[in-house]
Order: sequence, then structure tokens, then C-alpha cells
Amino acid sequence: MKTEEKLNVMPLANFKVSREILLLEPKLCRNLKYTLVHELHRTYLINASIPRVIEKICNSYGSSFKTAFHLTRRITPGFKKLPISVGSTNPLIFIPTASHTKTYVRWVNYHAIISYEDSGNGYCTALLQNGKAYPLNLSLTSLRTQMSHAQQIDRYMQSLSNSELMKLFPKDDPFIDAKHLDELEDLF
Repeated sequence: MKTEEKLNVMPLANFKVSREILLLEPKLCRNLKYTLVHELHRTYLINASIPRVIEKICNSYGSSFKTAFHLTRRITPGFKKLPISVGSTNPLIFIPTASHTKTYVRWVNYHAIISYEDSGNGYCTALLQNGKAYPLNLSLTSLRTQMSHAQQIDRYMQSLSNSELMKLFPKDDPFIDAKHLDELEDLF
């Protein structure tokens, strides 16, 4: 991990969620777990594992990974490697490259993917908004499925009317959280 050792290391507490996040990758350095964050104009390390960073992203929108995952399961027909969505009418949608329980899972921002192709080794490569191609540890077929799920989530969230948004995000609690999951039943 020589390249990453030269990168700035940020404490998780200082990490700010941004629409410029393109890709999150797990890294191990000196037996410590880090997350390599590729943003549009910079790359840096966070001294926390991928699950902790994903949870922080969800928390910054007043949600949790569990809630984001349950919402996705209600919107899409999938069961495995589901994307998560945070935010409302213009959500950040992250696609996992493996099960979220795997240590090698990467999370790609759906809106950052410009194109993707088979890399010839059973996996695929994605060209992201920063003009760089990143190898992803999932097949082209899996990525197409993930992209389809992410598009379905994106369309659904953008199609919500103000009254439907109010059901998802009541005035006294502007972000979805587990106590409001039952209210989602009326929308599906």
C-alpha cells in the first residue's frame, strides 16, 4: 500500500459526505482498516472500515444502513448486493461490489459511473466522473443488475410528490429512520 501511505489520513469524525464521492475501497495498512475514498478531485484515506464509513454516510442523512437497506428492498425486487440510497428526491445511491458483509466490498456512487465494460477476467471496469477507470470485483452481469436496481431507486425517489415525501420524511423528523418504516407500506 505504498501509494496510499502518501495520502492524507482523515479521522472518521472529520469525514464529510459529498456528492463528489465516487468510490469507497477497503484498505489494510499495518493491520489497521482504512477506507480509500476517491472523490472527483481528490483521494484520501479514512481511518475506519468500510462498514463504519457507510454507516456514517447514512447517519449524515439521518438514517442508518439498516433503514437504507430496508427501503431498497421495498423498492427493488432484488435480494443480494443491493444498492443503498440516502437522501430524498436527489439521493446518493451506492452500489456494493459484493455482499455488504464481505471485507473486500467496494461501494461505487451510481451517479458517478459514466460507462462500464467487461475486463476479460470475469470482472468489469467502470469509468467514473474523474475520467479514471477502476476495476470492480463483480461481473458485468452483476453490475448491470446493480445499475438497474439503482436506476429503479433513483426514479422512484425522484417521482415522489410532496405528500409522499412527507410520509417518508415527516416535518418533525426530516429523514427516514427505522420508526417510520411502517409508513412506507402505504406507498408500495
